Parts: sequence; C-alpha cells; structure tokens
Amino acid sequence: MKLRHKLALALALGNAASLAGTARAVSPDSAPPVGRSLFDLLVAKKQPDGTFILDVPFPFDNLVKTLATRAQGTAAGAPSLPTMVLIPNGRSLQRDHADAVNPRVVVGFTDHPAKNTDVSVMLRDRVYVGYGALANQLEVISFNEEAGRFEFEIVSDYRDGGARSVLYTDRAFCTQCHKAQVPIFSKNTWDETNANIGVFNAVKASSPGNEQQFFNIIPTRATKGMPYAIDISTDRGARLLSLAKTWKKGCKDVTVVQGLPDGFKSEDCRAHVFLYAMAGAVGLDASELSKSEGGYTFVPFETIAELWKKNLTEDDLTFFTGDLVNRNPSGFSDFQMLQMPSEADRIALWKRNLAADKTIDEVHEPKTTPLAAFQYVDGVDKSKQALDLSIALLSSFVTPTERATLPKTADAFKTRIQANFKGIVADAAAFGDAPPRKGLLMASLMKAMNVSTLAGQPLTANFFADQAKLPPPKVDEGIGTHSVGAVMVNKYCATSCHGVPGFGVKLDFLVREPGMSDRDLWIKVIKHEKEQPCVRTDWNLPVTVLPKVKRMPRGPEQANLVKAELETGTSDRKFLMDTYRDKLLEFSADADAKAALGMDEKTLKGFAGKCNWTKFNGN
Repeated sequence: MKLRHKLALALALGNAASLAGTARAVSPDSAPPVGRSLFDLLVAKKQPDGTFILDVPFPFDNLVKTLATRAQGTAAGAPSLPTMVLIPNGRSLQRDHADAVNPRVVVGFTDHPAKNTDVSVMLRDRVYVGYGALANQLEVISFNEEAGRFEFEIVSDYRDGGARSVLYTDRAFCTQCHKAQVPIFSKNTWDETNANIGVFNAVKASSPGNEQQFFNIIPTRATKGMPYAIDISTDRGARLLSLAKTWKKGCKDVTVVQGLPDGFKSEDCRAHVFLYAMAGAVGLDASELSKSEGGYTFVPFETIAELWKKNLTEDDLTFFTGDLVNRNPSGFSDFQMLQMPSEADRIALWKRNLAADKTIDEVHEPKTTPLAAFQYVDGVDKSKQALDLSIALLSSFVTPTERATLPKTADAFKTRIQANFKGIVADAAAFGDAPPRKGLLMASLMKAMNVSTLAGQPLTANFFADQAKLPPPKVDEGIGTHSVGAVMVNKYCATSCHGVPGFGVKLDFLVREPGMSDRDLWIKVIKHEKEQPCVRTDWNLPVTVLPKVKRMPRGPEQANLVKAELETGTSDRKFLMDTYRDKLLEFSADADAKAALGMDEKTLKGFAGKCNWTKFNGN
C-alpha cells in the first residue's frame, strides 16, 4: 500500500467527526509551533488590563480598511487598499457558499504601501483573506515570521452579532490543496475572477445595486492587473518558505570553504547576504561591494555563493510556487443551468461548458486542482540561484520609505554601511539561524545607518501586540462550516453536500469514540454503510443525466474523471473501494465480527463482490 494511501486511510478512520460537533483529532502541527500568525497580530485589540483579545472587525469593508491602516504603519493619511477580486464559481472550500449573487471575495496585500514608515510592518505577500458571505466565514492565510511558515485559519460566525471566533484549522486538511503549505492562485488568464467579462456580466446581472461595488469597497469589474497582482504575490509568498530554509542552512557551516578571514562565523556570512540584499534594494550590483573597507575584510559574492553551494542539498534548492491551472467556468455553468427551462437545455449547456473548462482535461479534478510545484533551477547554477533568490526576497523587505534612507551609489553605500558592518554582524548573531524577520533585520540596518526616524515618525520597537498577552491559539475541532470530517470524508462528502447546513444527513457513523479500536470503527462503518462505498450512483452517472442536487458530480465531468483515474491507476476512490472490499472479506470469515454486524458470510461477500472498480465503471 502506498504511503499516501495509508495516510489517507488513517485520517479517514481516525480523525472523523460529525456535523453535531463531536471532537476529532486534528493534525498536531495545526497550531503554531512558535509565534503567531500575522493576522492574529493585526486584529489584536488591547484591553484595559493590558491583555489583548482577537477582535475581527465587521462588516467586511471595516476589516479591509483596518488591515490597510495597519499595513501603513505609523504614517498619516489615507491607507492604500489591498488587491481584491470576486470569484463566484471557484475551487475553494467555500465554493458551495458562493454564486453570481454572492461571489466569494479574495483579498491579498500585493505591494508596499507608499506611506509605510514603520520598520516592523510588512503585509506584502503575507496576508490573504477569502470571504464567503453565505458561509458567514473568513478563510485566512498569513505568515508567521517566527516559525517561518504560513498559518491557516478561519474566522467562524463572521456576521453581524456573531461570535467571530479566530481558529487555526486542521493543517493536514488544508494542505490537501495547499500542498507546499503556501497560498495558491490560478495562472493567467484568471478566468474564475471578475476580470473575466463573462463572470463580470453574470455578477452584475444577478446583483441589482452592486453594479459598481460589492461590500461598499470591492470593484464589481476587475482589471486583469488585479488577479495578476495576487498571482505573482502568492508566488513571492511561497518563496518565503524557501528563504527561511536557505537562510538557516546556506551559512550553517563556514568551514567547507577555504580562504575565509580568521574567525569568520555563520553570522558573518548572513550579514554579507543581508548587505548584498540591501544593496540590491537600491539597484547596486554585488560586485561593486567586493572590497575590504572600513576596517572589515569583506568577502566577495562568489565566495558566499560557494558556501551556499556546499551547504545546501538538492531538496533545499527546490522552490515552490502557488500556481493552479487556470479554469474557465465558461459563463457560470451552475448559475446558468438554474436558468435553463429544460433538462435538455441544461445538458447542452454543460457540454459546451465542459469543452471550455480546460482544468478537467489538464488535471482531472475540476474543483480541487492540485498545486503545481516547480524547481527554479532551469539551466542555472543552483547555488547562485538560491542565493540570488534569497537576496531578492530580502531586498523586498525594504519599503519605499525605508529605501529612501539608503545611499544610492556604491561609494556612499560602502561608506555608510560597511563602516558599520561589525554592528550588523553582531545583530546577525542575535537572530542566528531562525527565519529572517523583517523587523529585526531592518532595525539592524537602521541602527547601522544612524536612522531613528522615518518620514518624521519615530521608529517603534514593536508595532504589533505583545504575543505573551494574546489569548492562547485555538484550533478548530469541527466548529467551522467546512471543517467536519476527515480527509477522505471531506474530499468526497462533507465539502460538497454533507457539509452544507440543512442537507439533513450527518456523519456520526464515522466518529471514533474515545478508546474505540480500528476494528470496532470498521464494524461501525460497515454496519451503517453496508454496500454503499461500493455502489455510489453519483460515481458513474450516464452523460445524459444531471442530478438535481447542487455540486454533485455530473455525468460528463465524472466520466472524464473516472477515465483519468483508470488510466493512471492513482485513484483515491479506487483505493477506498478496494480497502472496503478487503475489510468486508476479512469480516466474512470472522465469527465475532459477523455477530457484531448482524450479517452472515454470504451477505458480506455479496457486498464485497460489488467493490470491483474496473467492472463497476464498465471496462
């Protein structure tokens, strides 16, 4: 059995929960191992006793304005709003709570605000929010600088008068789609968004009064530049994980290269990388700084590159991007289907849409396209590529206001920076091989520059809340709309129908009570399901049949998916069916199991005989 299948089965049987809210075992790394999400720090509100609560502003436009104000730091004036798009028919877990009347919103901080005057504030490529108004829920991905990773959260009961709880979600579940544990967005031409004229027209026609704006803040018609900005922002954000890894390991062992100055340490190496990055921020080339000045022996760029080449492994040099295959919903298949007067018209429309929906052909799963991961090493020396990428990312830490304080010529830069290089090295020792943190790095630079104010504003030591005075992080254990059930259950049941409020069918039969063994859980599942995991009418509907239930798999779409699964032999559905069949056969020869199930050998073998994936799909 393949490892991924073992993990899927373990999650399916071990972590299931009911819609009624029964506790379940979530991924142990769901809560931050250290630090807090940036979103937590942004919505923290100080109380009279000096502690903080997480207070998420409502309605949505208040939240956006609050985040934009925080992004601006201590600067005065109107804040720059983040980039926002509408997605009525997408692939998120909120897809069943979005349509042309109530599109899902995606918000991303894709650039530096021009007025930022605080060295500790950095929202660019670090905060993304999805909002489904019908779900009364926010989905948040934001960076945790101390842990060097993105955190996955929801804000449940996000409505007027709601409790608005901020919860870390089951990380194992989120990373089914966010496979590299990074934010994801489609590649061009971003046809799911309101930059697509067909999407815009459908939204505009369906929502009288929202012809210009949604939620009093989001343009109903997006330009192509808006989703493009989010696309490249998620790519940069994904590389922050690579930066954390290479920063920690690239300078770890300085003994692997000969000819370094006496006493040269890892912090010296990182200080060089940081200095190269600061030079890059003002457009200077690394070669212009490769001289010994200011009483400090400065090591050439090529030597640092050699250090990285020796310290970094093949795995360290694999960088990820958050790109999904573009998907064209072809004018809102679900929305338009509801307007069709007859079943024949709906089928004809679906066939036209199918031809336009390239995602189905390219990745075989139209609603949860997997993350595409790429290596940034194409024909390039890997050590230099890793170092160049890290330098570029560190350069992007510098905001326009901070950049204005840096010298613009090589001579001036060396005079001002290299003369204070020993101080930068000392500060580099303080943060060591922990992930690079914007505030600490920039405070070090400003100290070396003798800068105490930016744009007339004093530099603050910490713009954010004192983490020690924040409430402990809370993990969602089934409270959120789409957080019911385990991996396999969510993938095929809960996120489509059984996870929709009011559907009327609970998942209690998948709950493992305290102390329940695998065997007892299997007996419970078989008792409830009997032959159902082997005979599912929605798995192989004829192309001429379209089920009435919203979002159930449709004939031509499902036929294409089944065909791909048969050809590749990588079907989780087949694995689930095969596993269920094996368990039925095992219990058919087990007297105690048959007694507990109340079924005889013939009945159990009869159910098992229907678990034939190839035969079931007519091949």
